[in-house]
Amino acid sequence: MRNASLAIYLCLFAAPAPAAAQQIKLPAEITDEAALPRVMPRFAKAVIAFQQAAEPAGPAEASLFRAQLVAGLYREALASLERLRAPLTDDPSPRIRARYLDYVLYARSRLAAEQRKTAFQAAYRETFHAVINPLDNRTAAMATNGLSFDNLSQASQALEQDLRQLDGKTAISAAESLKLISDYNEREVYRAFGSTSNALITEDDAHRYSVRKDVIVAMPDGGTVCALIVRPLVKAKLPALLQFTIYNDPGSLFREARRAASNGYVGVMGLTRGKGCSAGEIVPYEQMAPMRPHWSTGSPPSRGAMARWACMAAAIADLLHGLPRSINPRGSSPSWSVLPSLQGSTCLRKEMSSGTLFIRGLFTPSRTRR
Repeated sequence: MRNASLAIYLCLFAAPAPAAAQQIKLPAEITDEAALPRVMPRFAKAVIAFQQAAEPAGPAEASLFRAQLVAGLYREALASLERLRAPLTDDPSPRIRARYLDYVLYARSRLAAEQRKTAFQAAYRETFHAVINPLDNRTAAMATNGLSFDNLSQASQALEQDLRQLDGKTAISAAESLKLISDYNEREVYRAFGSTSNALITEDDAHRYSVRKDVIVAMPDGGTVCALIVRPLVKAKLPALLQFTIYNDPGSLFREARRAASNGYVGVMGLTRGKGCSAGEIVPYEQMAPMRPHWSTGSPPSRGAMARWACMAAAIADLLHGLPRSINPRGSSPSWSVLPSLQGSTCLRKEMSSGTLFIRGLFTPSRTRR
């Protein structure tokens, strides 16, 4: 019966044209926002039928599951997602292991709400716990980082642009149809998740990490730096990864600190003076500025610049378990080496007797000297 329905949709929506240039007919109300919930499922089914007829081997799973979600074919979408994710689940990269999990959450929640005749948000809470809670820290951080972005705003803008481009058109190509469906699906997914995601992520984080926000770090010259500290819930001594930035975006800061913590570090995000909980005038990178010209010319940083780094590192280290409190900024210049960070940019690494403090640089030097 379903195949017969898809064939009917194909006849209704496929505009006559040579096979190489064949297009899909647009519903008359496609640009009417109020009509989209009624029109888009119908259009998605037509696109599925079109793709199945045009591609004997079947449409690509990555585009098929999105059309299935928009069409309300949640069970079929989950089957497509399962095939897509099967080779990814044992990948060494947590980013790849987490791929498509947001769509799995949405499809499972929609199906559960439909079957049990319950509200989507209730089904989403249950599904989130079932899918995210069992994940290891690294995979969970990648999955929740994706959920906590402002995806709805971006998706809404992309869909609005798609709809504007449809003005005056009666048919579009398969590629354009798939993009329209993808952008509509993205908006509907994150519109459905709403603010519930943030509450669920906070609850999940509480079982994995200790979080200290708005930590005021006193500097020797009387100034202060505002820091965020995220630590895995383990008793062992851990290395710390410090990142220093002027951009006080709480969401981005927490995602970066949590990502560091998920990899076994104490994640520390420090803001420049005068930002966040640091009082006084904003001083953007003044303490770090002397390092930039030295590294851009390939020369090692000056003792004064290294001392300022060590001074800030010492203040942060005072707050962290398992790190020494005896870095002397006025002593001889410490021995540093350049190592790749988690993202491949440059870090400064200082070996210490009872722990390691990694300071993520504010720059990527064109040349480095060991």
